[in-house]
Amino acid sequence: LSDQRRRERAFPMSIFISGMRVQLQDGNASRIEDKHRILEFISSNGTEGNLEKANRTLRSLFAKAAWANALALGIVEDCDIGNPGTVSLPEILSADDERRQLSLSLAQMDEVDSASMDSLARGLPQSLEELQLSFEGCANVGDETVRVLMQGLPDNLRVLSLDFLGCRGI
Repeated sequence: LSDQRRRERAFPMSIFISGMRVQLQDGNASRIEDKHRILEFISSNGTEGNLEKANRTLRSLFAKAAWANALALGIVEDCDIGNPGTVSLPEILSADDERRQLSLSLAQMDEVDSASMDSLARGLPQSLEELQLSFEGCANVGDETVRVLMQGLPDNLRVLSLDFLGCRGI
């Protein structure tokens, strides 16, 4: 494993899970009037739902960051062992309908197979225009695995970069 992957695996899933449950309106500021100004600013621009959009975007950042760890632990579909059925990475990531770009590395992960690829494909937001995925050195990636991914690609995708270097099953 690379040093970065070792550091990522040591990061507590509980922090990721807390991040995926975040509600900005429940946060605090050093002064209550600052909190009100911040929330008012986010909610401004005359568009309903800006606060919820910000919440979905923040949650998806945590989901993306947790993906490799959750995959290694076999909990991508159900991350919160203490509260089953409440935190699904594909559901959280796909809910970010403002996301235009996604880059994710699952390099050197033997856990990547057709089932995990299906989870990833279901997690891709339909708003994506650019997608960069690395599966370099994934021993269980083969033609069927790639087919599963391709069937789940968003319709609006304009740029696709896939790295399968060292995937002997292709």
